[in-house]
Amino acid sequence: MTRAAAYFRVSSEAQSRDDRNSFDVQRGAFARACAERGYDPVADYTDVMSGRRADRPEYQRMLAAARSGAFDVILVTWLDRFGRDDREITLRFLELEAAGVRVEAVEEDVSEFIHLALGAWKAGQESQRLGDRVTFGNLAAARRGVALGRTPYGYVKRWDYTAEGRKTDIRFEVDEARAYWVRWAFHAYAVENRGLKHIARRLSLEAPPKPNGRPWNDAEARQMLTRRRYTGVWTWRVKATARREEQVVELPGAIPAIVTPDLFEQVQQRLAVKATMFGGKTQTSRWLLSGLARCAHCGGPMNGNQVRDPRTKEPRYAYNCVNHRKALAQCAYLNWIPAAAVEAAVVRFIEEELADVERLADAIEERTNDDRRALLANRAALEEVDRKFERNMRLFDSGAIASEEQLASANRLLAEEQRRLNTDRQRLLAAVDAAARRQREVASLPDRLPRLLDPATPTPERKAIIQSVIDRIDLRRGEPPLIRLRVLS
Repeated sequence: MTRAAAYFRVSSEAQSRDDRNSFDVQRGAFARACAERGYDPVADYTDVMSGRRADRPEYQRMLAAARSGAFDVILVTWLDRFGRDDREITLRFLELEAAGVRVEAVEEDVSEFIHLALGAWKAGQESQRLGDRVTFGNLAAARRGVALGRTPYGYVKRWDYTAEGRKTDIRFEVDEARAYWVRWAFHAYAVENRGLKHIARRLSLEAPPKPNGRPWNDAEARQMLTRRRYTGVWTWRVKATARREEQVVELPGAIPAIVTPDLFEQVQQRLAVKATMFGGKTQTSRWLLSGLARCAHCGGPMNGNQVRDPRTKEPRYAYNCVNHRKALAQCAYLNWIPAAAVEAAVVRFIEEELADVERLADAIEERTNDDRRALLANRAALEEVDRKFERNMRLFDSGAIASEEQLASANRLLAEEQRRLNTDRQRLLAAVDAAARRQREVASLPDRLPRLLDPATPTPERKAIIQSVIDRIDLRRGEPPLIRLRVLS
């Protein structure tokens, strides 16, 4: 015989005396329904509380009993007695359906609502599963070496065909007319110290057009310079969702390379260096220490200037404080420092420091070890937070946590802790990545040093080498420059 439980609810004591909602009316309807449908009444639950609240005591006690199999059907007079939160009703119907318990209303037919609610939920779940199947199908194809996505500038898309003429896999071939300009852009930025505006303008005027025909801009030039696929490594990324973590698949050799990995890394180093420097004419200035020289008194930038000696009329080249030359004279020190002397001192300092590259590499490694240890501790802490989330869900499923509100309250502090740990993790990962980049910079410096020491080397190239090594130079008249290495900063 079908075991039936009744759930009676009113929002206030006044409603309990209402002709339509009184408990007597609800109890009478329950008794008649059990008699007509052949149900065995085994329990009843009564709440005086708003139906929008899920933490109703008797409501939660009824759900716990349903989970334990105490009855087969729950009878309510009207559906609004069960609750007034559509999301809560749908979730509970799904949960009760899984436990083998039905919900029936005596005075109205709720089967259509239940059917629509469950159908909408199942359709949403199927849509999510379909999206997952497509995503992971593409991921599996990427692992097989099939390049997916838009055709990068510098390549042309080709299709492979079966004997029957059906398309199979996509592959990319180098488009030499455009690949020439990709190589030029990388070389111009890394070696010639050209800016993004210059590269974008030159590409727009002289290079074969993009597929959309529009001119290049700074952002597109930067995007080109950061795409590892130009080294032949195709990256396929699956974004993180509430149901899965982010996944990244890197496929070396998936497409033909246009630039060498060394040139690509050199460009990334230049991008990182320029991101920390002054804007304006820092990169295009002919002064070797532009953007690096700072006033030791006020910390302001030092600009290069050319004047004529009042006695000999010969040109003199020197660095002076910008703040001193301003109308308000924010700095009292002009610091008219001869350019040749300070530039020679900086080059000599770099030469001496690079005489022992292993020492620099060891210093970077030692400073990075603390970040690596902190990263391991961070990972362990995140795993512990995940275990606590799972424990709370088990307690909720068992009824030890009575409501979703209590579950949310229990998880709120965990969520805040998880956000903090994730923020720390991103910071530590960035620090470790930066250290790895500095290690590569140090390893490449001995090969670039002869170009710096050769006075015939173009100034933009010498400047790029100095900026990759030096973070800041504090200048004070009559004193040697105070130089801070970028690779150890």
